[in-house]
Amino acid sequence: MSFLRYVVSVSISNSTSCSHSLQHFNDDVVDVVSLFNRMLRNKPTPPAIEFGKILGSLVKDKLYSIVVSLSHQMELTRVTPDFVTYNTLMNSLCHLGHITFSFSILEKILKRGYRPNAITLTTIIKGLCLKGHLHQALQFHDNVLAHRY
Repeated sequence: MSFLRYVVSVSISNSTSCSHSLQHFNDDVVDVVSLFNRMLRNKPTPPAIEFGKILGSLVKDKLYSIVVSLSHQMELTRVTPDFVTYNTLMNSLCHLGHITFSFSILEKILKRGYRPNAITLTTIIKGLCLKGHLHQALQFHDNVLAHRY
């Protein structure tokens, strides 16, 4: 994670207080990612809800790329995300502009037998709107209503 520290330090102005504050934030992110990785190595592996809590905290800090990366690590170690974790991943993908991948997650949600809720569906609609696909967002909305989700 030293590269992350380098990027953060290079992109900040010479303001000491801002630099100190950002370094503290960066250290917290490194700690959270380290905790996540330790949890993945634990035997038995903690339930998906515990990983989801960490991913949710990263989303609050708008660290969407890290959420996507850690979610991928979960899959590689055969930790199956729960419904909330899938929603968190979809939210991150939409914020990154990866709408197609968000629809793939929606497909996984449906295949696992989960019923999409308002959060799931509005996440997709918001993602489409953020990309400027207003017509597709309206079509998706109409399809959702037609299927009574």
